[in-house]
Amino acid sequence: DPAIHLRLAELLAAQGRFAEAEPLFREALAISPDDPRTNLGVARLALERGEPAAAVSHLERCLTRVPDAPWAHALLATA
Repeated sequence: DPAIHLRLAELLAAQGRFAEAEPLFREALAISPDDPRTNLGVARLALERGEPAAAVSHLERCLTRVPDAPWAHALLATA
């Protein structure tokens, strides 16, 4: 279930446990590649790693599904 992977990944990322969160975000992304929340989480991890190009790719995918998402636009402005 991608929702379980996603929620656990979000909790780990919120605690700064990015290395543990990443595989869970990737599993959720493999199950549901167009999910906006999952793409947002992967984008945040990419920014943490200093990979703005990867972050932009996931943020654009997120905005394809939710064009008015303020949180995605805010992150895109920092990438």
